[in-house]
Amino acid sequence: MRAVVTRVSSASVTIDGTVSGQIGTGYLVLLGIGPEDTSAQVTRLADKICHLRVFSDENGKMNLDLEAVGGALLDNAPEHREKLLDQARSLLEEAGYADVQDLGELEYLYVNEGNSGAVAQTLVDAWQSGLGLRVTARAVTAEELCTALEAGTFSLAGTEIRALGNDAECFLLQWSSASPENFARYDNSAFDTLLSIIAGAEDETARLGCLHDAEALLLEEGAVAPLYTTVTAWTLRDGLTGVLRDGRGWFSFTGVVPRSE
Repeated sequence: MRAVVTRVSSASVTIDGTVSGQIGTGYLVLLGIGPEDTSAQVTRLADKICHLRVFSDENGKMNLDLEAVGGALLDNAPEHREKLLDQARSLLEEAGYADVQDLGELEYLYVNEGNSGAVAQTLVDAWQSGLGLRVTARAVTAEELCTALEAGTFSLAGTEIRALGNDAECFLLQWSSASPENFARYDNSAFDTLLSIIAGAEDETARLGCLHDAEALLLEEGAVAPLYTTVTAWTLRDGLTGVLRDGRGWFSFTGVVPRSE
């Protein structure tokens, strides 16, 4: 098994004149697989590629990996794509849209920062070519997007989901029926009940099970469609101490003080 990895600012795959997938910043990988190669080798190689530190940091040094720069990978296996398209068509039909034109003109709103423009165009191309939807992408300011989300005056929108802690509960809380950040207006009593159980759970195994069930319910009902994850790295300057992190991943910097000699 051999892979030739190239850093790219954008890449796309075109089949019969139609763009079937594209990414912004990421990797273009030319992969050769032999009959003796195993799935374990595939996994190791994929992990190695994803953790290559070949993107430049703020000092111009190649010190960042794919995740750190919000990079993307493109899965363009035709059989996988067709399976997903069949599922999407079935869901549309169940919702009463056997003829997708009945949905009318749709608009995808996004803030044109980083690779969001490339992501928006990729989504629009996929919806148009795969499902025949009439969708356009429109770049707006952060203030305009916030206004549309709060007022509910949008059909499709790309936005960040941020959490202050490294715990699934921090992300799921946004979708409770009482959350002011629940822009999808998702309202499910079973989901709210799971969040209440999670908040008061003392048994970690039971808590993790409820977290899994809540996430599965949220994704199954299509309230949100996660695309990719970015991370923020915190660095504490030498000579300082006092950062606190609780069991659920919440950070506090209020107690940071100079380290005593």
